[in-house]
Amino acid sequence: MKKILTVLFLLVMVFTFAAPFALAEETAPAADEAVIGGADEATAIVVTEETEAAETTEATDEKPLTLGESAMFMLKGMVGIFLVTGMIILVLVIMDKAGNRKKETEE
Repeated sequence: MKKILTVLFLLVMVFTFAAPFALAEETAPAADEAVIGGADEATAIVVTEETEAAETTEATDEKPLTLGESAMFMLKGMVGIFLVTGMIILVLVIMDKAGNRKKETEE
């Protein structure tokens, strides 16, 4: 039983680590962009052509969040942190109970 739980825990850890890489999206250059030095993506330089649309960008009127909206974001974050912490504690307690089964010896 202990070996099964260990393997399951390791699988969860591997998938948790690999998930962001698997779900990442690669973006291809747009039609008006060209990549120089495309052999190595880390050092690729994106060259774009200047267009009139790029020069005449309009500033959008973004308003800051109100106190109530900010508090809701903060509340959601705090609830998420407590849920994850509780799940970690629960998994550790279950693993402790499953791993510490000692045979009772008769005296």
